[in-house]
Amino acid sequence: MAVTEIYDTVFNASLGENINIRTQFGSDSGLAQFHSITTDGLNGNSKLTTNRAYYYAVTAYGYNADGIPKTLESSPVYLTVRPEVPNTMAAGETTASAGDMVSAAHDGPSQGSVDMVVVDPSKLTGHDYAVTFDDLMPDGTAAVNWTLTDVTDNVVLIANNPVVGGVNTATGLEVGPGGTPVVHGFQVQVNGPQEDLLSVSEWDHGWKENGVERDPAVSYVPLG
Repeated sequence: MAVTEIYDTVFNASLGENINIRTQFGSDSGLAQFHSITTDGLNGNSKLTTNRAYYYAVTAYGYNADGIPKTLESSPVYLTVRPEVPNTMAAGETTASAGDMVSAAHDGPSQGSVDMVVVDPSKLTGHDYAVTFDDLMPDGTAAVNWTLTDVTDNVVLIANNPVVGGVNTATGLEVGPGGTPVVHGFQVQVNGPQEDLLSVSEWDHGWKENGVERDPAVSYVPLG
């Protein structure tokens, strides 16, 4: 069950007694590795001004329905941000913007998808990347996981990540689609096939579904 608003008993100095009030409210949308801000919320949501300093505070809080108190919040981390235009951008040049999404080219019969979300355009490399899949974690746990490789430099950037469709396939916990790491200025979001189509591995001569070899020329529909 989603928890968005948290009420807790807090001492009110003006009243001289404990009262039950809302202490936290959120979206319960999972982990997020980045946050995009395009307007000034303190000035009528006007556009951000280039090279002007903006100040933010970031905190994290936990929730325990049976705890006293029910929620604990970390000390704030303060950030100073200045919007700027990259000085390497030439007139008329087109480049990616934060929030842009690119779908990966797909090989094989799997019905899953891989998307790239641009987080920091200044860190994009122009390299080629590949996402490969396995149905076992390195410790032998049965869980669909993926690995991101920088093909240009032949370097593994993310290894055996079990987050598919916002769910950690190794633990079953929902972490949200934004819970994967950000590398080279982008974030990979992997979504699996429909339910009941599990443990798919591609082979040069076919593929395997739940340990059964299939003919790649035939479409198989999972039956509930």
